[in-house]
Order: sequence, then C-alpha cells, then structure tokens
Amino acid sequence: MRAPLVTHLTHVALTVPHPEDAARWYAEVLGLAITGRLSDGGVRLATAPPHAAVVAHTEVLLLPGALGVHHIGFGIPNTESLAAAAAALRRQDVEVHEAVDGPCGVGWWVRDPDGHRVEVTVPPSPVPRPGGAGGPATLVKLGHITQRSPDPVVQAAWWQRVLGFRLSDRMGETFAWLRCNRDHHTIAFVRAPEPGTHHIAFEAGGWDDLRRFGDHLTSCGWCFEFGPGRHGPGNNLFAYLLDPWGLRWEVFCDLVRIDDEEAYTPGEWDPGARLTTVNRWGPQPPESFLR
Repeated sequence: MRAPLVTHLTHVALTVPHPEDAARWYAEVLGLAITGRLSDGGVRLATAPPHAAVVAHTEVLLLPGALGVHHIGFGIPNTESLAAAAAALRRQDVEVHEAVDGPCGVGWWVRDPDGHRVEVTVPPSPVPRPGGAGGPATLVKLGHITQRSPDPVVQAAWWQRVLGFRLSDRMGETFAWLRCNRDHHTIAFVRAPEPGTHHIAFEAGGWDDLRRFGDHLTSCGWCFEFGPGRHGPGNNLFAYLLDPWGLRWEVFCDLVRIDDEEAYTPGEWDPGARLTTVNRWGPQPPESFLR
C-alpha cells in the first residue's frame, strides 16, 4: 500500500480584512496563542495545551485581504522528502509550483481539481509556549478541514492518487472522508454547488474540554451553532460555532484512530440517512449548517 506523501495537516491560511482584530478574537474566544506577527500585518496562531513547553509554529495564519481561505498546508518530514515528492508528482504530469520559503516553512504547492491551493512544507520548529496563552478548554491540535465541492468523488480520487491519502468513509457521491495518518480524517469533501470551506476543526483533550469550551463561549457572549453531538463517520463528539466573519469552526474529541491499515475497510454510509448520520444523538443541524 502506497504511503501518503504528507504526515499531517500543519496549518490553514485565512485572509481577513483586519488580522489583528481576528487574532484577538481567536485568542480570547477560541483560546489560541499568538505565536508571531509578519511584516505585512499577518498574524500566526496555534493551539496551546496548558502543560506544553512548546507549541506549533503556525496552525492558523491570518493574512490581510478579503475574507477567504488562502491555502491549506500539510507537513512533510524533510527537504529530501520534499524534493522527492515534487519529482514524483511531476512524473505524473501534476503541475507543481516553485518552492516557497514562507511563514509556514519551505515547500511547494499544487492546486486540486476544485482550485484549492495545497501547500506541502517542511514545518518550522515549535516555538516556546507564550505566557498567558490558552483558554479554559484544552485544544490539542489543528485536526482537519472539510471542503465543499461540486464533485466529492473527483476530489477524493485526486487526493488519493496525487497525495496518497486513504479513504476512511464515504456517503455515496455526497461525502468522502480521507486520512494521511492514524486520524480518521484530515480532509473531507461534502457536495455543494460551489467549492469552498465548510469548517475547520480543532481537536480537544476530551469531553470535559468540550463542556468547558461551551461554558467559556457563553461567558464571551457567544454560542454553538450546532451540537454538542456525535458524528457517525469518525464517531467523534463535536460542537460547531460561527466566528464574527462567518467562518465555521469545529471542536471535537474521541475521533477514531486507524492503526491496522490492512484490516481497515472504508465505511459506507447511506446518503438517504445523512441527517441522522451527521448527529447520531438525534438533534438536527440548523439550515445554515447544511449550506
């Protein structure tokens, strides 16, 4: 079985009109740590578990601009692997853009069939945990991103063929969940009229952290859009919220880990039972969540 080209989701780069304002909100409400600032006004953030001595260099990169997702980034172990992977893709006639040396590491980038920019980098070393960082809930890491797509089947096939991802679960031609490591999914695709981002997810330490996160949101004058609940694919506990800019964030825990690749068979979920699959506990998502 072919190994994935990348090891994990390292960062998501967002464009927002005022990065400093957004960074302040993400620090105060989501509990992210501000790990650095760029000369162009950009801001770097990362999860900050309470007992960690160091944190990721960048998990969320805020860049000045109109609201959107600029790119998603995945890690690769070293520059030798980086060069070998680029050469392998070029042999498949994949257009690999020139190496970049940016705020999230040295690497190159490609575009998937929906036009999303995917950066593959050797991530920078962790940085000391900023003093006073973090919130009442333990967020462990950036976990996954779910993308809207007019054709999830085409997207899933490209990510498997080009980047070596593995299919974990699917729901007919409506939804596909893929992984590049033990985590049940690192990227997923849901059918929608236009490409875009449905949500970005952080892994929490456990159920108690979801509870504390909900209480903290209330104290900040905010609330969940959907959840808490339990998904079918991945079996994770979840809660979703919309930030002031309309971006959706998930906080989850108890995600399935896949250790035996030979024994694992992708799950098949009934498209006709999508709503009960989205939340096996019963309460259904609002209309805003399904768009």
